Amino acid sequence: MARIANFVNFQAKPGKDTELGQALAALVEPTRNESGCIRYDLYSGDGGRWSVHEIWRDEAAIQFHLEQPYIVDFIEKMPGLIALDPAVSSYRPVDVRV
Repeated sequence: MARIANFVNFQAKPGKDTELGQALAALVEPTRNESGCIRYDLYSGDGGRWSVHEIWRDEAAIQFHLEQPYIVDFIEKMPGLIALDPAVSSYRPVDVRV
């Protein structure tokens, strides 16, 4: 199965930038330790914007990730931290042979 890359973008509610950043940062280490995780990086931007770039072995790895207690807990906290629903873009590698 092909790897899957996701870009997940978050916009913090006014006054919640630091709290959102801390909550997202707490996900990095346990997520990187998941067997299906190839890459998991957190980025911050201006104006309370945060982005996660993640690469997974396959769909099963993503499903496993979404079922982990630390992710379930974060999803429950999200409404108090984010101004908009997260924007998720998913991509698969393209095999380009020259």
